[in-house]
Amino acid sequence: MANELKDFINNFIEEEINNINNEGNEIIQKYEYGSFSNFSIINASPYGNVYTTTWENSTVVLKSITIDTSIINSEIVCEIKNNIKSTEIIPFETTINNKPIITKFFSELNAHPSLVDIYKHKHPNIIQFYGVTSDPLKNQYYLILQYAADGNLRDYLRMNFKKLEWTDKLRYAHEITNGLSFLHDNRIIHKNLHSKNILVHNQRMLIADFGLSKHMNEATMFKASEMLEYLDPQCFLDIRYKCYKKSDIYSLGVIFLEISSGRKPYYSFENRVAMIIHVANGGRETPVENTPKNFCNLYQRCWDQDPEKRPEIKIVLEELKNMRIDDQKAFHEKWIESKVIEGKINEHNIDEFEDYKFISDGAFSKVYRARYKSTKNICALKFIEKNNHTNKELVNELDYMLSIESHENIIKFHGITYEIDRWDPNIIEYVLILEYADNGTLRDYLQKNSTNIEWELKVQFAIQLVEAVKWLHVHNIVHGDLHPNNILIHQEILKLADFGLSRRVIESSMSQTTSGVIPYIDPQCFITERSQNGNFRRYRKNKKSDIYSIGVTLWEISTEKQPFKNEDPASLPTRIRDGLREKSIPDTPLGYVRIYKQCWQTLQDDRPSIEEVAMMFEGFIVQNITENDNFDIFDSSRFEEFLTNALGNINFNSELDATAFGQDEMTLFVYNLYSTFSNLFNEGKSVRDIIINYISQSNKSNEEVFQWLLANSTHPRNICLLGLFYRWNIGTDENSIGILNLFVDAANKGDHNAQYFAGRCYAEGLGGTDKDKRRAIEWYTRAAENKCAAAEHMLGEYFYKLRKYDRAFYYLKRATENGNYKAMFNVGICYEYGFGVEKDEKKAFEYFKKSAEMGHPNSMYYVGEFYRQGIIVEKNIDIAFDWYLKLAITEQDTSTKKLEFFHWIPYDKFEIIEEIDKGAFSTVFKAKYLNRNGSYKIVAIKIVKDSNKNQEAFLNELKAYHSLSQYLGISRDEKTNDYILVLNYAKYGSLSKNLSNIFKFEWKIKLKILHDIVSNLYHIHSKGYLHRDLHPGNILLKENYEAYITDLGLSKPLDEKEQEGRIHGVLPYVAPELLQKKSYTEASDIYSFGIIMVEMTTGKRSFNDYKFDNHLAEKRPNIIEIITKLDEWLKISKGKQFLERIIKNNSENRIKKKQFLASDEISKNSFIISENLNNTYTSKPYNISEICTRLSKIYGTKPVSDIVIPFDI
Repeated sequence: MANELKDFINNFIEEEINNINNEGNEIIQKYEYGSFSNFSIINASPYGNVYTTTWENSTVVLKSITIDTSIINSEIVCEIKNNIKSTEIIPFETTINNKPIITKFFSELNAHPSLVDIYKHKHPNIIQFYGVTSDPLKNQYYLILQYAADGNLRDYLRMNFKKLEWTDKLRYAHEITNGLSFLHDNRIIHKNLHSKNILVHNQRMLIADFGLSKHMNEATMFKASEMLEYLDPQCFLDIRYKCYKKSDIYSLGVIFLEISSGRKPYYSFENRVAMIIHVANGGRETPVENTPKNFCNLYQRCWDQDPEKRPEIKIVLEELKNMRIDDQKAFHEKWIESKVIEGKINEHNIDEFEDYKFISDGAFSKVYRARYKSTKNICALKFIEKNNHTNKELVNELDYMLSIESHENIIKFHGITYEIDRWDPNIIEYVLILEYADNGTLRDYLQKNSTNIEWELKVQFAIQLVEAVKWLHVHNIVHGDLHPNNILIHQEILKLADFGLSRRVIESSMSQTTSGVIPYIDPQCFITERSQNGNFRRYRKNKKSDIYSIGVTLWEISTEKQPFKNEDPASLPTRIRDGLREKSIPDTPLGYVRIYKQCWQTLQDDRPSIEEVAMMFEGFIVQNITENDNFDIFDSSRFEEFLTNALGNINFNSELDATAFGQDEMTLFVYNLYSTFSNLFNEGKSVRDIIINYISQSNKSNEEVFQWLLANSTHPRNICLLGLFYRWNIGTDENSIGILNLFVDAANKGDHNAQYFAGRCYAEGLGGTDKDKRRAIEWYTRAAENKCAAAEHMLGEYFYKLRKYDRAFYYLKRATENGNYKAMFNVGICYEYGFGVEKDEKKAFEYFKKSAEMGHPNSMYYVGEFYRQGIIVEKNIDIAFDWYLKLAITEQDTSTKKLEFFHWIPYDKFEIIEEIDKGAFSTVFKAKYLNRNGSYKIVAIKIVKDSNKNQEAFLNELKAYHSLSQYLGISRDEKTNDYILVLNYAKYGSLSKNLSNIFKFEWKIKLKILHDIVSNLYHIHSKGYLHRDLHPGNILLKENYEAYITDLGLSKPLDEKEQEGRIHGVLPYVAPELLQKKSYTEASDIYSFGIIMVEMTTGKRSFNDYKFDNHLAEKRPNIIEIITKLDEWLKISKGKQFLERIIKNNSENRIKKKQFLASDEISKNSFIISENLNNTYTSKPYNISEICTRLSKIYGTKPVSDIVIPFDI
C-alpha cells in the first residue's frame, strides 16, 4: 500500500518537473544520482533525511521525504489520490490522528513562477537550489541544495557570540531581512522562520527550509510547529488564524532578539504551555543590556501583539540599513584607532606641520605640500572630507597601504592626523600623511620637460610603472584608476599613488559608472550586459584593466602628449570600444611600441599579464643595449673598479695532496692555484693580486707557470687561467688579441669563471671584439646560472643602474649567498635605502659588518658611521674610530671616497727635532719625515692630548683639516696611543706673533695672507664644517708667508647643535649673534675673519687694553677710526666696503660670497670680491636681530664666564 502511494507521488513529481521545464526552459535541472558520493547524514526526522555529499568536487546537501508506512491504509491512499487529482497539489499535511505522513517536498517544487524565480536568480541570502535527483533503487527523490559550512544560526550564535561585535549583529539582521524581503516581493510567506531555518555560510545568512512556505493565494492556517517561540501569537488565540506577511515579521523580531542575546528565546520557560500563555497574553522577552536603542525599538515593533502595528518588511530593511551606516561610521573610527594602537599607523598632531602650499583637489579631498616643524622634512597632506562614502574609501585605501610592503615605486604612507573644520567643530577631516613627490604628476613632468627627456629616463619610468603595478597585483590589488595624474615623480623616480578607486580582486564589485579618465579606461568597461535579474551592469575592472591603462600611459610617456586631447569626450568611449587607438610617433623603438600595443588590446584575454609585460621590457632592454648609447652601462673603468679591491688575507689551506691527485707536481699546483683563484675572485678580490701572490709563495715564477699553461691548454681551467695571464700580463708582456676565444672555449666547456670573463670581454671590447652589451649580459647570465658570484654581482649592479631594484636585489642577494663581499655591501645599501626590499637598517648593518670583516673598504666606512651616529647599535666612538683606522690601513697611503682625511703614516717614519709649541690640548713638534727614497721633509706633528679618549673631536678636526694644503696625514704615538696630525711646517709661526711687525709687510704680502685665510675658510665650509675658534693664534705662516688655518679641534658640522648656553673662542673674535644664544653659522666665522683683517690693517690685537669681561662684550671695532689709519691705496680700493660688510653686527647683512679675494688680482694690489651670483653660500637663513647694546640686557646678572670660555692666544 505504501509503495503504491510512493510510486504515485514520484510519478506526479516527474510530471510536474517536466511541466515546469517545458514552460521555463529547463529551469529545474535533474542530475544522475550516480554523480553523488561520500554520503553523510546530518539530520534525520520522521519527515525526511538530510545528507551532505560530494558533487562535482564540492559539498552539497541532499534532502528527501519519508512516508510513515505504519499508518498507511487503502483509505488514506484513495484520499491522497483524490486530493491530488482535484487540486493538482500535494497537501502539506495529510494526517491520521494528527500525524503527518508526507511533508515539505513538493511545496518547495510547486509549479508557481515566484518560487522558480527565487531559485533561478540565486539571491545571496536564500539557500541556493541546484536541482533534483532520484535514487532508482529506493525510488526516492531528493532536492539538491547549497551546503552551509557554518551550520544554522542557533548553533553559530552559541559558538561565536562572544567574538561578535554589533557591526556583525546588525549585518546578520540586515541579511536575514534582505532575504525575507525577497520572498515577500515574490508573494511567498515563509511561515516557519526561526534560527534553525537560517543557515550560515562563510558568515553570510541564508534563509532555508521552504517546507511550510505557501503562495499567498493558497495560504492555509498553520496548524503546528516545533518552534513555537517564533510563532505569531494570533495562532495561539485562534486555531483558524491564517498566517500572512506580518506573521513572518513577528518571527523576524524574535530572531533579532536572539541575535542580540545569543540565547534561545524564552529559554527560562521550562513548560511550553506556560510560554504559550505568556506570549498569548502579550508577554515578551526583556531586551538585553547594551542593545542599541533603535534596534531594540525595531524588534519590539516587529513582535507587537497587533499584526497591523507591525512594520512592513521594507521599513524594517530601510531602518537596518541606516543603523548599519551609523554603526559603520563608528567602525571606521575604531578600525583606525585599533591600527594606531597596534603600531601599524603613526598618529600625528596637525600642529606638527607648517608652510602649507596647495597642490590639487578632487571630489572628496585636497592635497597640500607641508613641512614638519621639527625636522623640516617635506611631506604631502591629503585632507579627506568625512562622510559615509569617504569613510569606507579611507579604510580601503589605508588597508591597501598597510597590506603591501614598502616599494620604491609606490608612494609611501607615513601616518594620519586630523583637523577640525573651522566652521563646524563637529566635523573632523582625516588627513593622510604621504611621501611628497617634488616633480608633481607624471603628466606635469612630461609637459614641463617636453623634448628634453632622454629615452633612457623614459624607459626607466616605464619599467618603474610596470614594477609598481606588478607589486600591487602580487598582493591581489587592482588599482582601477591608473593614469598619469595618479602617477607622481620624485627625483626622477616614478611613484604610484591614489588608491581611492583601488579594490582587492576578491572585493571588486560591479560598477554602474566608469570612474577615472576615459582614454585610460578598459574598453570592456564601456560594454554593458544584462544580469540575471534583468538589470544592466558593466564589466568590473580587474588586473587586465590595469594592463590596458599601462599601455596608454606608456604611449604618453613616449610621445609626451595627452591621448585623444582634441577628441569629443561624448563619443570617445564608443570609439575606443570599437578599436580607436593613438598612433606611435617616429623614432620610438619598435620593441617599446610592441609592448604598449599588446597592453591596449581590446579583449582582456589578448592582453599580457603584468609579469609578461615585465619580461617584455627585459627583452627590450637587452635587445636595445647595443643600439642605443643611452644604455652604455658597462665601461672598462667601472668593471675594473668592481674587481680590483685590496687582496686581504688569503688562506692557502685548501691545497690537494699530490699523491691523492695522482698527477705531476705542476698539474697539482695549477689545480690549487685555480681553486684558490675561483674562491677569492668570487669573494671580490683582485684577479692579478690573487694569482701573483699565490705564485710568489710557491717559489715559482710567473713566467714558468705561463709557459706550462701554454703547453697544457686543454682543460677548461687551464684555458681560463691562460686567458687571465694574457689579460693581466702575468708572466708575459704579450696582450693576446685572442683572449676572447680562450674564455669562450673554456666557457663552452663548462667553466663558469670563463663565462664571466667572456662577458667582460664583450663589455669592454677586449680580445679582438667590439663592445657588445647584449652578448655581455648573455654571458653574465649564463655564468650566474652556474652560481658564479662575480657574475651575479655584475648583473645586480646592472639592474641597480637601471633602477630595477627588485631584480638587482635578487642577483645581489644570490651573490652574497655565494660569498661575494662586494655584493654584501650592495645588499646593505639596498636595505639601508629600501631599494628592492623593505627598508631595514638592522639588516643593512649586518651586511655592512660582514662585508667589512672580509675587507671591503666602503663597508668599513659604513660600519664606522653606524657606530659613530648610534644607528641601530649603541653609539660608540671607540669602535667607530677603529673601523676608520682599519679603513685607512687597508687603503694604506691612498684615499677612499668616504674618508679622504685618513692618510695613514706609520709613526716610525718620524724623527723628532724639537718642541715648537704646547697648549692645553696638544703639543706641536718639529720633525723629519723620512720618505721611501731616503730623503726627508721637515714637518710639524701635532700630538693631540687624550685624543684616544675624545676620538669624536679628533675625527671632526680631521674632517675639517683634510682638504687644506698643510694637512699631510695622520699617525699614532706608539707610547701614549694619542693620535697625531701631520702638517706642513710653519716657518714663521702664528700670525699673532707677527702682528707687531705687520707694518713692515708690504700690502701685497698682507693681501696674500688674507687670501690664504679666506681660501682655507672656504674649504672648511665647503666640507660642511665651521671653525668656531678663528683668531690670529690659529693661523700659521709657512715659508713665503703662505698662511693656513690650524687648531680645528672645536670644528663641528654645520647642522650639529652647540651645547645650550655655551660658546667657545677668544671673546674679541666671537660674533655678536652668538652672545644672543644664536647658533654658529658660516657668518660667525666670517665675522672672526673681519676682526683679523682689522688687526692686519692696524698691526695690533683688538681691544688690547681691555679685560675679557662684560665691558669688552659691548665693544665693537669702529670702522671709521680704522679706515683713517689705512694707507691711501686701501681707502680708494674696495677694501673699505669689503671690511664694512664683513663685520656687520647683523649676520644677515654680512657678505656671503664664496670668493673674497681673486688671486689673479693680488699682483695688481687690488682688493676685489667675486660678483658671480651663482657662487653664494648655501647656509641656513640666519634670522638674527641686531645685537643688544649691553650683554646684561641679554643675560641679566649671569656671569660671562658661564657663557664664554676664553682662550688666551
